[in-house]
Amino acid sequence: ISEMASDMADPSSLPYSANSCLPHLPPREASVALSLFYTVLLVFSALGNILALCLACQKDKKINSTGVYLVHLAVSDLLFSLALPGKITYYVLDFSWPFGDGLCRLTAFIMYLNTYGGVYLMTCVSVDRYLAVVCTHQSQRLRSTGRAKLICVAVWVLALLQNVPLLLTPMAKPMAGKLTCMEYVSVEPILGLPVMVLA
Repeated sequence: ISEMASDMADPSSLPYSANSCLPHLPPREASVALSLFYTVLLVFSALGNILALCLACQKDKKINSTGVYLVHLAVSDLLFSLALPGKITYYVLDFSWPFGDGLCRLTAFIMYLNTYGGVYLMTCVSVDRYLAVVCTHQSQRLRSTGRAKLICVAVWVLALLQNVPLLLTPMAKPMAGKLTCMEYVSVEPILGLPVMVLA
């Protein structure tokens, strides 16, 4: 027990580097795994959502309220796909961001815009389907395509307003000789965090 106590008193005697446990210094394997994961995600996301938009926007196809929400959801996911090449590059370069703070902020903004917008739009789809099944006749007026489009505009405005603080907050930080992007060791300096969390 006395040996253990002396080891704990002297961190330099530990068989590993204390830095290896820090969240902002991940191993090389994580870099490779994340690069592959986001590359596969980019391919399937881009192809799947472009196909969904092509099918939804055919001239002879009549779109209903659920279709409106699904089109906006596909657009949201395509926006997310736009942010993926930057993240893939970041992981390929072993957690080193080469594009500067401005593009890091924009990448964070797009990724969180997709998160918030996607959740809101899936909620709209759920409510729309509930009204269609439970209140079939009474919900016809509530489920018009015009109303669905207005709701989508409101969803985008809300998601944009919630994520504007990300554009005003530095997201790229120097760590261990590299410029990192969106590696949140602390969320205290993020402007507007209470608004993002409460909304």
